[in-house]
Amino acid sequence: MFKEFQPNLETRLSENHKQKAYELIHDIKDKISFYPAANIAGYDDEEAWGIRNELIEKNPDGVVQGLAGITSEKAWRIRESLITVCPHSVARSLVGLNDDAAWQMRDRLLELISKDGVANGLAESVAFIDDDRSWKLRHKLENVCLLNVLEGLNGLDSRRAWDFREKYKTNHPREVAASLIGLSNDKARQWRKEFLSKGQIEGVILSHLGSDSPEAWSLRKRHLKEYAFAVGTSLSGLENEASWELRKELKKKAEKENDSRVYKGLAQSLSSYMSAALKMKR
Repeated sequence: MFKEFQPNLETRLSENHKQKAYELIHDIKDKISFYPAANIAGYDDEEAWGIRNELIEKNPDGVVQGLAGITSEKAWRIRESLITVCPHSVARSLVGLNDDAAWQMRDRLLELISKDGVANGLAESVAFIDDDRSWKLRHKLENVCLLNVLEGLNGLDSRRAWDFREKYKTNHPREVAASLIGLSNDKARQWRKEFLSKGQIEGVILSHLGSDSPEAWSLRKRHLKEYAFAVGTSLSGLENEASWELRKELKKKAEKENDSRVYKGLAQSLSSYMSAALKMKR
């Protein structure tokens, strides 16, 4: 369903967007140091590495998780050096990577699966991957960390992905709704309508990550007050004026309420990696 996954996606961002993103990151990084580092995923320029170098001692977890989409030698060295320190974040940094190096590291992480968060990170790391190897891992983890396995269905439109969603649609509607990221066909639209009718607003907003559709904007504007985290996260990959106006609103809300979850959504709005991966479908 996807073209061969390509790393170093920061080159897809406009310079204007990156400049604004870096200004915002520097402005909020002292509030929640993990998230600015984690959400420069896909950024591989000098400015991004300056932020990583500044934060790596204070929060190595955030820095290594923010290596998602980056396959440079430097990035692999950091993963290697931190695999026993914060293996859960190393696992998440492999999201969407389907080459031998990534799978060799996943195999090593499976040996550390008893450590907190490692299974969760591995389950999420196979988002956008729809081959037999990824499904073997999903089924291995299904009874260990189901909600993360559902999150790792992002972008998948195959029959087995839909069958898996159907299996858990009733008991875990929020996570199944959120797994519709990147899907805009009739079936996905119908499922979103069903979820909204049952009050699963947050999951549906999350499912619109990177979407510039009228439906996505209507939900963001209508539910900013109560679902600021989801609204912020859904802005990932959007560079237009409307997205930056909404980021300004989120920043004001975060400052006024001193709400770490709003700051988290704001930080996640800057990540380029997942949205760029979705553009590579077919």
